[in-house]
Amino acid sequence: MSPQKLSLLDAPLKGISLIEASAGTGKTFTIAALYLRLVLGHGCNPISPENILVVTFTKAATEELRGRIRNRLRQAYNAIQTQDESLDPFVFSLLKELDHTSALERLKDAVQIMDIAAIYTIHGFAQKVLSQYSVESHVDDEFELILDQQEIEMTAVNDVWRKFVYPLSEAELDIVLDAWGSPSVLLRDVSTLVRRDVEFKDSNIKNLQDIDVAHKRFKDAFDKFCQDWQDQGQAFFNAIYDNEYASKSFTNHLSRRKQHLDDFTSGAYVKDIEKYIGYFTESGIKKSVTKKGEPTDHEMILSFTKMHAALLQWQEQKQQATLLWKIRFTEAIRTRLDELKQAQSVLCADDLLKQVLRSLGSSESLCTLLCQQFPMAMVDEFQDTDSTQYRVFSKLYSETPEETGFFMIGDPKQAIYKFRGADVFTYIQAKTEVEREFSLQDNYRSSPSLVSAVNALFQCHDRPFIFDDSIPFYPVGAASKSQLIQSRDIDNSACVFQTFDIDSDSGIEDIRTEVAHGVAEQVSVLLSSGLEQSTKVFDSDLDDYRDISSRDIAILVRSAHQARLVKQALDERGVAAVFKGQESLYNSAEALAVYELLNSLHSLSEQSYRNALANPVWMLSLDQLATHLQHEVCWEEELELMYECKRIWIKQGIMPMLMHWLHSRGLPQQWFALTDGERRITNYLHMAELLQEQASRLQGMQGLLTWFEHKLQNTYQSEEAQLRLESDENLVSIVTVHSSKGLEYPVVFLPYAWSMSKQVDVIYFDEITQSLCCDLEDVHKDVRLKEQLAEEVRLLYVGVTRASSQLYVTVPTHCDNKKINSTLLASPLFHVLCGSNENKVEAAPADQLANAISTLEKKSEQGVFAQQVLPYELTSFKAPDPEGDWQTTQFEGKIKQPWFMSSFSSLVRGLHVPHHQRFNFDEIDDDLIIPEVPLDKDILNPFTFPKGAHAGNFLHNLFEDIDFTRPMIDQVSTVQELLMRYGFEEKWLETVLEWSQKILHAPLQDQTLDKPISLSDLQPDQKSVEMEFYFPVNGLSCSKFNALLRKYPVLGTVQQVQDLDFDFLQGMLKGFIDLTFECQGRYYVLDYKSNFLGDELTHYHRNAMTQAMAEHRYDVQLVLYTLALHRLLKLTLPNYNYDEHMGGGFYLFLRGISGESQYGQFYHKPNRLLIEALDAMISGDNHD
Repeated sequence: MSPQKLSLLDAPLKGISLIEASAGTGKTFTIAALYLRLVLGHGCNPISPENILVVTFTKAATEELRGRIRNRLRQAYNAIQTQDESLDPFVFSLLKELDHTSALERLKDAVQIMDIAAIYTIHGFAQKVLSQYSVESHVDDEFELILDQQEIEMTAVNDVWRKFVYPLSEAELDIVLDAWGSPSVLLRDVSTLVRRDVEFKDSNIKNLQDIDVAHKRFKDAFDKFCQDWQDQGQAFFNAIYDNEYASKSFTNHLSRRKQHLDDFTSGAYVKDIEKYIGYFTESGIKKSVTKKGEPTDHEMILSFTKMHAALLQWQEQKQQATLLWKIRFTEAIRTRLDELKQAQSVLCADDLLKQVLRSLGSSESLCTLLCQQFPMAMVDEFQDTDSTQYRVFSKLYSETPEETGFFMIGDPKQAIYKFRGADVFTYIQAKTEVEREFSLQDNYRSSPSLVSAVNALFQCHDRPFIFDDSIPFYPVGAASKSQLIQSRDIDNSACVFQTFDIDSDSGIEDIRTEVAHGVAEQVSVLLSSGLEQSTKVFDSDLDDYRDISSRDIAILVRSAHQARLVKQALDERGVAAVFKGQESLYNSAEALAVYELLNSLHSLSEQSYRNALANPVWMLSLDQLATHLQHEVCWEEELELMYECKRIWIKQGIMPMLMHWLHSRGLPQQWFALTDGERRITNYLHMAELLQEQASRLQGMQGLLTWFEHKLQNTYQSEEAQLRLESDENLVSIVTVHSSKGLEYPVVFLPYAWSMSKQVDVIYFDEITQSLCCDLEDVHKDVRLKEQLAEEVRLLYVGVTRASSQLYVTVPTHCDNKKINSTLLASPLFHVLCGSNENKVEAAPADQLANAISTLEKKSEQGVFAQQVLPYELTSFKAPDPEGDWQTTQFEGKIKQPWFMSSFSSLVRGLHVPHHQRFNFDEIDDDLIIPEVPLDKDILNPFTFPKGAHAGNFLHNLFEDIDFTRPMIDQVSTVQELLMRYGFEEKWLETVLEWSQKILHAPLQDQTLDKPISLSDLQPDQKSVEMEFYFPVNGLSCSKFNALLRKYPVLGTVQQVQDLDFDFLQGMLKGFIDLTFECQGRYYVLDYKSNFLGDELTHYHRNAMTQAMAEHRYDVQLVLYTLALHRLLKLTLPNYNYDEHMGGGFYLFLRGISGESQYGQFYHKPNRLLIEALDAMISGDNHD
């Protein structure tokens, strides 16, 4: 018997009622109408909005519901105030029993206080109960609510891991590490079981007390087999080869199988090793010969047979032990999690409800207080509830039905959120306990023909939703103004089956791609027809037809992978589309790229930074990456950006830094040129927002990175991390079926209703105990498969009921592929169309689908069902240009930058010079005349050492890390580590050791010193490596600086240099000095240069070095470094005198330094007048 049709005018408001609202039957309208009756007091005493409890399941849904109810009350108020019955006939029906003046006042008051109306999410309601009634609930009113419990879960898992895993024996430890490897992997595996209230039922897993014995038995068999294999393996294989009846199909694979066995006996992991061993057991060896022959009777066969049996036995025991450990871990983590929450006075969202239920069971006064505060309650989307939620409301309202009212509104046919914890069996249980059951029986969404199509579709099976007694299907009537599409060249039937054939050699991925292109083609045809004004859809708001457009079309998919296939096919046809799914941002490529970037910035590791840049998200091609690695100018620009981003992160925060990175790389322009450009920019900005929010809560960069890493590793989905809509333009919508619930579109495509998810949930509902259970051992797999098919059918129902005018369902009607046929057989579409007993035939599943569709088409009225072959053409669609002549406004002003950070690289940026203040890398000076003598690649010396930025970084790091006072032979490990880090071969070790030893002991060429010194003479307290400096610049004019450098030339009057070209500088000047040291009372700066000037020492003479210094304006760098040291000494050295204490600067061209020779060293002490004049200039003095 079908439920009673709900009458909104006279439905009883008190007691417990269930309202079943099929798709499109006006569920929200019904809630608002009942709410209106409660406010007016029609059938009850008037109730204020803050005392009418309305519960739904998401924050977005609560706000939508609040808005809909407010509008409904306002509509009734306006109708009464204007006495215009046409505005709201329903409220005038209510007013027949009410006073108009009182009703108007109540509606006015209700509208004004709707912002404080008791409309909550289920967890929001529980939080209000515990905070408002903390005494009655027996909870600490200072408890902290955590919406994301991943951090505390990770703590619990780590505690459990230490407690259980650390003391394990070798055998058990191997089992646990093979299964999980780390606590984070364990948490990902058991998180669902930890959060769900499930029992581990009917476990036949053996006790682990003999696992060590079993492991030893396997180990002994393995050792024996390894010895036999070493002694007799080759002879055994020779015997197989030499058999005159040897099977070629067997011997052709012997070499590969032997390699697998060699790997296995050496201790390596070999996938499916039991299969390879099985080939040579007593049963397997029979296939080594043809039918006429007899296999060899070699004694190794017995060894293989014993090894195979021992291996299978051990694998079975390992599997059993793994399952038992999974149960142990789950229960232990639950216990530890509860302990941590109690100790920290925190509750997560699900804990709130459990605590409310416990409090209701122990406090009658709490039940009374809540019923007094909320005498009327409505739970929306009740099919998505669980047993805890239902028991809370059942406890509240089942004992006072005369005084209170409780409505459960939902549709079990749309219960599709099991993965979130929803339990359709709770709905089924509630259905048996309610006093009254109503239904909404008219569809206000779809056209009459489409309603008929859906009714016919689900009436093909006598039990379409499987749990027939609890979830029956009742046809609904059509009450919508919606109409079928109108078209001169497109089939306008309500439900069009797009048929296609599947070849025997087609793979599932090929088929999915083919279907995606077929659907995309039909969409392109529809839109092209709309542009020609040939195809129109009915617009209920206009109450008329209009040309079909992109926003009228939705393609429903089950996964992000299917969505990508469809979007790619649409892109190829020029059809713009947007994906609306429930994917997590943390699973996106942009999230991983940002994490890699932040990690490299935090460590300032060049290797990490290079790896981060290689991520395709940053749009660097392989050629560009190679250029960055081999050309110091490009690489220094990258390093400049790295350091600048780190500085912005420290000074301004994560969001400004990420925005600086975004625009400095020109990513918006590059991304928008791609088909998924909007998706990329949306994900990036979304990630920046989440990081900025967390940065305000967490301590330091490392804390943020730890949080970020945990998010990337954890699969838990949170509402704030759900992928955002990248565009709200007029686009085709690609939507997951789960996300489509509650939405409607004129035209809907279902491309993959014929497929079936391979994943089977381990959680099932036990009808005997009426509880959720976990079936790890597949004892109840049939029950789980049944439940999975039931949910797939419900997903199909949600999909087909999203359309208002036309539905396209893609169906294979011929298939020679056995694997695909098995998929079809288990699909929801096959179950609905062909699954009833009377339709069972021996034909292949695809043929049965073809027959069922033909039968539907024949039985139905014209315009309800139709068939068409899935199109395979490629029709390009050109979207119309936006109306109007849109042009961007050009900025013609000039933005003043009165203050900024500068450096040597900034001052010389206009020249072809390195662009980073810290590193000056390997550079080949093309203008130098060097004899073209080919270098022998086998000769290892400083001249053949690799060139480029990468090599330059290595040499700089080398002299940062080594101890100058120790012989290089004692620092081999340091050099080896650096060579490995930078990817240089071990063969360079001796060369680098000898080369660096010569550099350290080469006398520094300053003739003013009392006696020559070398770097090896410098003690640690005499030097500072990579000294960083910052000092203010009140004003530096480029022309005055150039004039000063010409007046006091560093490189001599004969050397011509290119003038600097930079804007007026005001701000800070910064830099790093490779080495600053003191010797004999004088202070020096020193900079390492790895420039390649030639392949002989004589190429590194004074003139060649001077030319290189001029080419790259290293003379400016020397002046700035000397100025920085001068300023430091003025502040720190008593009685400082430039002439007496300043030693000057050394520029060591490393490739040209050897022993006692003067090659490779450029020394100069800038004129005191130059340094003092520059010091005065940047201090703001106007005199020269």
